[in-house]
Amino acid sequence: MKNMEIERQFLVTDMVAVPLGQAAARHRIEQGYLSFEPELRIRHMDAQYFFTFKSAGGLVRREEEFAITAEDYAGLRERIQGEMLVKQRYELQLLTGETAVYDVYEGALQGLCMAEVEFPSVEAAQAFTPPTWFGREITYDARLTAANLVQHGWAWFEKKCNYI
Repeated sequence: MKNMEIERQFLVTDMVAVPLGQAAARHRIEQGYLSFEPELRIRHMDAQYFFTFKSAGGLVRREEEFAITAEDYAGLRERIQGEMLVKQRYELQLLTGETAVYDVYEGALQGLCMAEVEFPSVEAAQAFTPPTWFGREITYDARLTAANLVQHGWAWFEKKCNYI
């Protein structure tokens, strides 16, 4: 469990530039939302299961995450709002020393790719210079949180916001 998450997020539009050959790990993630406000979610990643609370977005968010059993996950999964979010996550070591995660969404969010980096401090986050393949920063765009995208979908966002 951790209490604060300091993270910058980016919308990746040039998937060819992503150095997937350098991925240190790959995970399949399935997550669903029990509540959007406050944000309460469940997640299945590899053989692990989690229950997470997250506060409203931005650079710094409160996050509390707890391991749960497969049985608890299965029971909670029946109570999610909307569809399950499914993505492939790649962990990439950056030349600057940070670890980035690159998420490739599936299903209703197919075509959406994001990169994010967590930091030990706000100062470290602000000093970070992202690689060019990261694309446009979306850290402060609440419309592009996973919870919001589950509610509305990627096609809705592209059409409504003309983001790309």
